[in-house]
Amino acid sequence: MFTDVANKTHNFKILFVGPAQAGKERAVEQLARVLSGDPARDAAGAWTFGVSSYMGAAGGRIALADLQVRVNSASEQTVERLRASSLGLEVVNCGPGADGYDVALHLYWLPVELVPGMLHAGKMAAEWLRGADGVVYVADGRVERDIENATGLADLRTWLTIHQPSTRITALQVIHRSDAMQPIALAIEDVPTFPTVAETGDGIVALARHLLAFAARAPRSAAAPMSAPRRRRAKTTRRNRLAA
Repeated sequence: MFTDVANKTHNFKILFVGPAQAGKERAVEQLARVLSGDPARDAAGAWTFGVSSYMGAAGGRIALADLQVRVNSASEQTVERLRASSLGLEVVNCGPGADGYDVALHLYWLPVELVPGMLHAGKMAAEWLRGADGVVYVADGRVERDIENATGLADLRTWLTIHQPSTRITALQVIHRSDAMQPIALAIEDVPTFPTVAETGDGIVALARHLLAFAARAPRSAAAPMSAPRRRRAKTTRRNRLAA
């Protein structure tokens, strides 16, 4: 977390990680609409690359099919899913907190297959992971992906333990499809689970409340901002005051 004193904003980096095509991008878009109080909010759109920044003012997405990547996997299905996925970021201003400063959540999403050691894509994947205040592990609610859910979680935990031990997994989101609402066995000790529905966004409000509470509990500091991607200017929106 870093505090932009000039703009009176506390900024938090929240990372959404899970198997490719589990529904992370849609979940972030649904959260952005809830947190901003704007049900008609559009996704941030296409990415623009520049000398000092590779994100737009409010975020954006990169299709992994457009990147030169080499996947360490013998599974053609895994490779196909990954190349059909994306990574990206939405910046949401949630309005003022108890101290009068605005709370801005930087919601990054990343396929767990991009965790360093599984895929080499330059330094971008590592930068996405570094500096996160909290991590939401996003599991695919389809039973046939149980092994991928568990394997990805283990790889993520290993990376965090080695490279970023101060960052913890703050929530488990299980994304179900409306035509397949089977329970899954995945659970993380002492971490709350939030089941949601991909098509409708049912359950996303509870996750939004959890993230706002997480931000409210975090210690404040005026440290240097997150190194990647650098922000030019945060898009401001009104806060949706979620009823208890």
